[in-house]
Amino acid sequence: MSEQPLYIIMSKKKSAIIVIAAILILSGFLYVGYVNDFNIQNIKEYFIPQTSNNPAEVELYTFSDLVSRNSVNVEMWIINIGDETAKDISVFVRSRNQDGEILFSENISLTVILLQKDDTCSGTYVVTKTDNDTTILHTIEITWLDGRTTYSKETKL
Repeated sequence: MSEQPLYIIMSKKKSAIIVIAAILILSGFLYVGYVNDFNIQNIKEYFIPQTSNNPAEVELYTFSDLVSRNSVNVEMWIINIGDETAKDISVFVRSRNQDGEILFSENISLTVILLQKDDTCSGTYVVTKTDNDTTILHTIEITWLDGRTTYSKETKL
């Protein structure tokens, strides 16, 4: 029996590897098609990941006020409920008494300036009050690169 030259043996091995690879690829396509009911749209979605369509949405998460003899101490938490990162976040607060007199009007320092999805951060401020004040109305404006929202809160003294 004569032996075959080495290049013929290597050629047969390469052909076998190519055939096996083609069978595996074809099997993979059949599996993906079967899983997605051979629906072309479902197959496209299987290979192309979905991008998030929900922009950043920052909301007031918690508003906590503590009344003392001369002041109202306020702690607030905000949260990003959107899929995108909220950037350049700032919070402006204006507090008025029941007569409309402005007691506090400033930007609040936050613990961060950007929030990823489901992240929270906090800020605090102190409103000085008088003995005649019975109610303090807080207007909180949260702004970020893609939007703005406003909240009204009331503190009964």
